[in-house]
Amino acid sequence: MELTVHRDMGCQLYFFKGSDAVELIHLQYFQKLAEYEHVTRAAESLCIAQSSLSRVLRGLEAELGVALFDRAGKNIILNENGRLVLNYTNHIMGRLADMRKELNDRNFLSAEETIIILVRVASKFLPQIISGFRERHPKINFVIIQNETAQQQSRPHWNLCLDATIEPAENDEYTSCVLEEEVCLAMPKGHPLAQREFIRLEEVAGESFIGLQKGSSMNEIAEKYCHKAGFSPNIILESDNPATLRGLMHIGLGIAFNPVVTWKEVSDEDICLVSIEGGCSRYINVSLCRGSYHSRAVLAFRSYLIDFFAGLK
Repeated sequence: MELTVHRDMGCQLYFFKGSDAVELIHLQYFQKLAEYEHVTRAAESLCIAQSSLSRVLRGLEAELGVALFDRAGKNIILNENGRLVLNYTNHIMGRLADMRKELNDRNFLSAEETIIILVRVASKFLPQIISGFRERHPKINFVIIQNETAQQQSRPHWNLCLDATIEPAENDEYTSCVLEEEVCLAMPKGHPLAQREFIRLEEVAGESFIGLQKGSSMNEIAEKYCHKAGFSPNIILESDNPATLRGLMHIGLGIAFNPVVTWKEVSDEDICLVSIEGGCSRYINVSLCRGSYHSRAVLAFRSYLIDFFAGLK
């Protein structure tokens, strides 16, 4: 078997010479096998016979000359060879998807497009954002990801990401910092510190905290501020839902870090927001997925997001 690599316009196309050339559909089947590591479940998701999928796998391994999975009973486990092939396969499929997008942009082959957005912050604004953008571009559809799987984290497949950091992101062609918002402490009106104008974080080191969901950017930012103040927060309950936070604080379960712009509805006549001495902030960023082609629709949506958050300041 001989592998040839052709380079044209920054793309790489891979071709196998031989009687059993690797077909793109076989690589797509391999991706699904790598995802499930189970032939039956992968075949069901692809709507093909298990025997057909097993035959494709045997043919692919024979063509490449190596085993791609280790067998463990009815299960298959992606091995080192398989991980290498998967990396190349993901790259090939990603470049083909980019090619289709760019062709559509160049030749107006289709007015419809789907934008995939990863949302880690400010999810309450999504209905307003999506409806406002679709009023201008009614044929643009959306897929919203809010809870990434481990595979999605290792193989990003989104177009745009909304996230927050403790420091402002450096603006470049991929990332824009769109909002700086103060982070206060939210607590019941009857709390001994609720009527203060400012609180030093050290003063709440012994308090019970709610609202810090592990893996979320708000969790990471809050923990960093607490560690700077010399303690680890005592987290008794995790939730990112402002309505849930408000209910839990009403019954006196704890206090919470609260971004004042995107979570402003947490505050009411029974919940006080108290500023943190020295200032605590978080920065919301809009980022394009690096290394991918970005269509006119994706770039238009990024501009819309930047303008939307500018209007919240």
